[in-house]
Amino acid sequence: MAYVEMARAYVEKLLMEVLKTDSLKVDSDGDVPIRHGSSVAYVRVTQSGNTTRVRVFAEVLRGVEGSPELYEKLNEINGGILGARIYHRHGIVTLSAELLPENLQVEELRFAVDCVTTLADDLDDDLHGLFGGEKAVDDDHDRAVEI
Repeated sequence: MAYVEMARAYVEKLLMEVLKTDSLKVDSDGDVPIRHGSSVAYVRVTQSGNTTRVRVFAEVLRGVEGSPELYEKLNEINGGILGARIYHRHGIVTLSAELLPENLQVEELRFAVDCVTTLADDLDDDLHGLFGGEKAVDDDHDRAVEI
């Protein structure tokens, strides 16, 4: 079994503990969707070259034009949060935390999930009001684990 598959199995085991469930819903991309309020976050295990990462992310807004005001606001948010980052790329505002699977503990994964899901839910209304676009809740929200 490749390392990324071993890491994915380990992360899924930890995630079941974080979400207090016996099974996970996995989408067609292999991500685990997690619903919190008006947002959906995803947990994904990826490999790039020799590096395997655990990414917890939520698309906060879609269809948003980049502007100095947007970048200033995102920079302000980044200056006040711990454990995640928010950025704009290709018309999408994304909130993301990345972890290394080696020695990953349930508390660290829980913090990343809580951070991303709570912030995405808190920020989507304000950012939508300021910059437009569409809130990024998609069809996976019906299949997501609610926390």
